[in-house]
Amino acid sequence: MPRPSVIALIGYRGSGKTTVGRIVAAREGLSFIDSDDVIREREQTTISGIFADKGESYFRTVESAVLADLLSRDNIVLSTGGGIIVSENNRRLLHENAFVVYLSCPVSILIERIAAGTDRPALLPGQSLTDEVTQLYTLRRPLYESCAHMTLDTGTLSAEDAATAIGKLL
Repeated sequence: MPRPSVIALIGYRGSGKTTVGRIVAAREGLSFIDSDDVIREREQTTISGIFADKGESYFRTVESAVLADLLSRDNIVLSTGGGIIVSENNRRLLHENAFVVYLSCPVSILIERIAAGTDRPALLPGQSLTDEVTQLYTLRRPLYESCAHMTLDTGTLSAEDAATAIGKLL
């Protein structure tokens, strides 16, 4: 298999997409791009700010436009936002235009990592972090799985080992 132009990492927030992505990019001589960073730059605000000021629907529209742009590039490792797979069109674009790696992780570990601090909005206001992650991950897991070409468990693999597993397939 020839090396894909885009290696896209999908998974819930806290699954290790950015950490693993940076390692893969450095090892393979590719550029690393985090779609959330591109969105923050284009919108000149934080992801939480976009959710607060313009709502999730607006954010998802911007996210889809950014994804389409990034998938046209070559030689990149792309870390996507955790909810990018909510859109059927985004799942199709990813699956058809990138080698998609789903970084799965047990909910208990995701909760620990997220609680350690990130700039992310509550997606289900009024719910505890545990309830939110459990509910959304349960809904999103089949979407991640349907989109992915490869799945790695970052609850048991270190970021370095996950990057090595990806590198072996390139």
